[in-house]
Amino acid sequence: VLNVTPGSRLQFSAHGQAWSCEEFGLCPNGTSVNPANMLMRVGIDPTGNNNWSADTVVWSAYFNPLDQWQVACVEAVAERDVVTVFLWASP
Repeated sequence: VLNVTPGSRLQFSAHGQAWSCEEFGLCPNGTSVNPANMLMRVGIDPTGNNNWSADTVVWSAYFNPLDQWQVACVEAVAERDVVTVFLWASP
């Protein structure tokens, strides 16, 4: 994100939904059966670094939005005039 005022409060949020099924034929209606953990989170790097694994990234808590929409939110304070946001999911 460009043209950010250093020192300004930042908030980034995203909605996520996951579906997990060990075999597609077991889940014809689109709901999870024997699901894996489908972890998601969002992050802000207030220094503008584009490395998701940098120590400067501020991450939200993990969430596991199986079969429903959930929102993740994170806040930080801009250190430069550019910041980077990240969406993370596993597996």
